[in-house]
Amino acid sequence: MAGFTPEWLTHVLRHGGFIPASTTATSVTHEVLGQGEGFMGELARLTVGYDGEPGPATLIAKIPTQVAHNRARGRSLGVYQREVRVYADLLPDLPIPVPKVYAAIYEETGEEPAILEQMRKAEKLPLWLLRILVRRAASNADVPPTVLLLEDLGASATVGDQVAGASIEVAAGVLETLARFHAASWGVTDLPDEPYLQSPIVITRILHAGYRNSYKRFIEQMGHLLSPHTIDLLRAVKRTGIARRRRLYTEPPQCLLHVDFRLDNLFFDDDEQLACVIDWQTSTPGPAVYDLCYFLTGSLAAATAESDIDDLIARYHQCLLASGVTGYSLEQLRSDYDDCLMVLLEGMPLGVDDLEFGDERGRELIERWIERLDARVRHIPA
Repeated sequence: MAGFTPEWLTHVLRHGGFIPASTTATSVTHEVLGQGEGFMGELARLTVGYDGEPGPATLIAKIPTQVAHNRARGRSLGVYQREVRVYADLLPDLPIPVPKVYAAIYEETGEEPAILEQMRKAEKLPLWLLRILVRRAASNADVPPTVLLLEDLGASATVGDQVAGASIEVAAGVLETLARFHAASWGVTDLPDEPYLQSPIVITRILHAGYRNSYKRFIEQMGHLLSPHTIDLLRAVKRTGIARRRRLYTEPPQCLLHVDFRLDNLFFDDDEQLACVIDWQTSTPGPAVYDLCYFLTGSLAAATAESDIDDLIARYHQCLLASGVTGYSLEQLRSDYDDCLMVLLEGMPLGVDDLEFGDERGRELIERWIERLDARVRHIPA
């Protein structure tokens, strides 16, 4: 965080119109935030002093993680360019509360279209070769300069706690906002045709190759958190995973997703209402049910009754209809939800195997998440 000098902040804040030309940032200190909460980025609170009309007293700075393995994974998935562009180009026009953006900087390398084309070509390779390439991709940690300067919400809102989980009442309120966000881009066909905003359908087999590399080791490391039924389901993904993911990303209506929609990325006001959504690194087009399923499996205690899950799914669907969505029945949503549970199960070994967890909270977060997903898939036939 040493690069956030008073001179640099003066230039950036003047350029964005957040301080007048007569104001100068004279001092800046930083406090590292979020240890064990984010795997792809690092956060710090910047406290800024000014000469002249004051600008924002504090800002949140986000840069790529310094953990080389995690940074390489983020680079291979395009998360750094994506978050900057989504904040700058898409979110201002959508009904979702996000922090004010003071600066969104990503230095284009010119290689981004070529990287996407390489992924498309790789999809045609045999799985045994893809498994080798996936391992190699995780070794390149060279990331262009990337910076986000965001509004500091610390004084006005409280960040959610995924380890602790959410109540049914809080989850219901969150899903109402999520439904309105999804409905705003439902069936959209005019999202930018850019490498950073491609659906995961372009790397279906690459993702599956990552699962094949990792699922046996995942069972060895985390099998004590899984029921025998879930382990059977996880092994069955070897046969069904590619077709299921392709169906989910082609047949249901598509919209813009957050993709990492979980409590640690949500801020709440004093009345426990959703106040802000952060961390848009993985946002892509896809089936709306993905965000819904991801949030429910990550946020609600494993002991939550399936009847409560059903009620929340129905409430989300009602909000979709109230927001203008047509032609998507509750029965279809429930069927897509079950498919999505299996897609999340396929992705869990890759996520756990490929990332450094940080501190003890990072480990605890992953373990709670696995236990909750295990509970949610138990109704699915093996």
